[in-house]
Amino acid sequence: MGPIPLLRSTGLAAFSLAFAACTPDGLPTRPLPDGGGGGAGDGGTDDPWGTEDTGETDGGTADGGTTDGGTEPDDALRLVVKPDYLNLHEGPSNDDPVIRALGCGSEVTVTGDADGNWQPVTGAGEDGWVKKAWLARPDEAGDDPCPGPDPYLDDTPGRVEDLLSVTPYVEQDCRDTSLEGWPFEAQRCTYNGGLVVKVANPSAEQVTAWIADASQLIPALWALEERDRDAWKDGLEIIASHTLYQSSRIFPLEGEVDEGYVYDFSRGVTEGCSSGCYCRINSLTRQQWCEYADKELGLEDEEDCLDEYSTTEWTEAWADHCLDAHRAAWTGVHHGYRAMAWWANQTIEDSFPDPETADPDEVIDLLDALY
Repeated sequence: MGPIPLLRSTGLAAFSLAFAACTPDGLPTRPLPDGGGGGAGDGGTDDPWGTEDTGETDGGTADGGTTDGGTEPDDALRLVVKPDYLNLHEGPSNDDPVIRALGCGSEVTVTGDADGNWQPVTGAGEDGWVKKAWLARPDEAGDDPCPGPDPYLDDTPGRVEDLLSVTPYVEQDCRDTSLEGWPFEAQRCTYNGGLVVKVANPSAEQVTAWIADASQLIPALWALEERDRDAWKDGLEIIASHTLYQSSRIFPLEGEVDEGYVYDFSRGVTEGCSSGCYCRINSLTRQQWCEYADKELGLEDEEDCLDEYSTTEWTEAWADHCLDAHRAAWTGVHHGYRAMAWWANQTIEDSFPDPETADPDEVIDLLDALY
């Protein structure tokens, strides 16, 4: 099986944005010191440039060209997206539809005057609006603005994909549909005698790529990718089996999901949930995400994160996060899988302080116990 095309930043002409120090599209980063609150999605609202309402633009000509014989002016804005991902909206408001998510390291070109805290840009070939607080010039971003490993872009294991290829049980009578806030393919499925659910189910190939990528967050498992590839695939199959058990590879945008009891879902989370509120498709908990966002990504304080998402009741904020994360993963890495792998490694690393010498069977046994 060939590699999955996780989006990377591409080389641009001299007048556009380029930031060689930043890692590929889809990786996380820490917010600017004055970048406002929030982690993924739309981030904070502060103005990191000190240019609020000044109409600062890219310093070029109207068509995006350059001055001084083709060289960039000193004050040209060469920007890079800052958080783990940033929503590109159709207009300068959170209420405007999301076009797609831009990952850390995405190159964006300023296309016009700011509207308050919102900046018009072109990113990943799309024109839209993003929060200014989550953009930065390359010289302000530091040497390593996107912590974490690069996306895994090598061949994905065919036997893991085969395991995940079982048809999700809701896909009985389906037709194409759409849902506000979801810009990609979706289906409206009727099943089990009349239950209806709208889903954005990723392919088995895409989920395999997410799992292979997330394995980098477990060094003892990742070391097997070269040292004992069959054992590495065994580990990936454990994570894939966990996904099938938890969700059958179903991401419910909205509607009814029959799990022996019929649950109403919204944005990948069971409506009316209490202490669980697992985020599909791998049933990530709020505690797992908030610890990862704080200790691994540096995006937000763990306690503040849990206060926002709650640990005892349904919240719109957690459902919004779950949908945001799934949408961002559609064209990049899946931070839900990375977060759960990071969480599992907090136990695994204690048993294998030197990943390169870890016994493959012991690694797989412990991984199986955790997943």
